[in-house]
Amino acid sequence: MEGVTIIESFSGVKRSDPLGGLLFALAHYRTLLETIVRTPSYVFSSLVDNTHIMGPMNEITYTFDHLSTQLALVELRAKVSK
Repeated sequence: MEGVTIIESFSGVKRSDPLGGLLFALAHYRTLLETIVRTPSYVFSSLVDNTHIMGPMNEITYTFDHLSTQLALVELRAKVSK
């Protein structure tokens, strides 16, 4: 892509890195937005690297699986234990 510089990281961002939160948010934004568009009746709250999904209990697993799959595409992982 013209005018785009790709910065690759092979070890991820460190918590003490001042740009860490911004880089994480940029990687997480598109995946979260796509999931939100697919499930408009759900409520999503995110703070730093924690995202909470609130919605109908019988469908929450599907939404979590979708978000997890999308995150894997940008090499991020979701932890259900959180």
